[in-house]
Amino acid sequence: EIYRDIFLCFRRMCTSLFLHLILVLLGLVSAKGPQFGLQLFSNETVTEFSAHCLDGSPAGYYVRTLESHTETNKWVIYFEGGGYCDVKHPHPNGQPCSERIHSSLGSSKYWPGGHNGIGLQLYERKINPNFWNWRHVYVRYCTGDVYTGNHTGPTEEGFYFTGARHVEALIHVLATEHQFGNAEDVIITGDSAGGMATILHVDRFADAAPKARVVGNPLAGFFLFQPTYTGNSTKENLWRETFSRLTGVWKSIYSQRCMAGTTPEDGYLCITGPHGSKFIRSHMFFGQNAYDTAQLFSQEGGTPRSAMHPASANEWVENFGREMAGYLNNTNPSWGFWLASCFNHSSALEHHFWDPKYNIAGHPVGHGFQHWWLGHQVRLIETPFWPVSNSYDTCRKWP
Repeated sequence: EIYRDIFLCFRRMCTSLFLHLILVLLGLVSAKGPQFGLQLFSNETVTEFSAHCLDGSPAGYYVRTLESHTETNKWVIYFEGGGYCDVKHPHPNGQPCSERIHSSLGSSKYWPGGHNGIGLQLYERKINPNFWNWRHVYVRYCTGDVYTGNHTGPTEEGFYFTGARHVEALIHVLATEHQFGNAEDVIITGDSAGGMATILHVDRFADAAPKARVVGNPLAGFFLFQPTYTGNSTKENLWRETFSRLTGVWKSIYSQRCMAGTTPEDGYLCITGPHGSKFIRSHMFFGQNAYDTAQLFSQEGGTPRSAMHPASANEWVENFGREMAGYLNNTNPSWGFWLASCFNHSSALEHHFWDPKYNIAGHPVGHGFQHWWLGHQVRLIETPFWPVSNSYDTCRKWP
């Protein structure tokens, strides 16, 4: 009897392990929990909302499989980053739109069937104890317009800049197919362009979930659009020139609150941290590197980092970091932030969210957000602030 029970138990265990192995091989689950499944928008949704990727293929999202222990009314929604593209000019650190359509950042044809969570969507109870079993949605970025485009059809070059419509379609689908309106807690997060999308759209999700506590956690999304270093002068502001033009190309739209407080010609400032954050109702926690390499070294027409002379650029770089700290300090006092003295854009924040080696005063950015979310005041600035002090490998060195 005892041996039979042991045998049956062992057989059930082996069967379970075997089935799990099959699911792993099929890509349906991973060692770190159930994988996200790809959900492309239906033809009806694509038609109704013009929810296309840059090449006209249907946009969509990934959602993690529901488990019996899943908190069905608690959500973490992550917006993927990936720069921007231009119709006639290449991105200084990436691809022109004509090349982007042949990648996952421009077409859903190149999206894999599954996705594994990171950051607040990490399926690890010990590391991510408060959010690991929430409902997780990962929004793929495929429009090249920082989630602001409002075209209803292709441009004359054949590109679909429909990022804002993608967000509108997502909210509609979550509400009608996933009971998002019943949400109790919602965290909107994302990195780089996805961090900018968090600033732009967090209140739209709050409007769609009126009973919920909705907060935003932008990572590397607090863009300043500061004057550009050109070697001889920093008076030119190529960021502003570029985005004032591109948002016209994209037919960008922003929140009504921001547009009401902004002149039409300056509407593009709604995607910047200092201006856009003034009009957000939801509470926010910013994860940011003070010396954001995308903002410092990727401006169209600016001096490449390799050509900078440290002696002449030091003051410009130091001032940029102090401007970043000043703007974050001036945000709503109930909001939080984590500002590292680090040369990096988003890779450290995105992939080392919980890493104890990448920390301020012993707190990784994930711990900082977690404590703030639990009700503590968290406004962390790494010291010494200048020269760059974070020794983590992912932080670049200066000079």
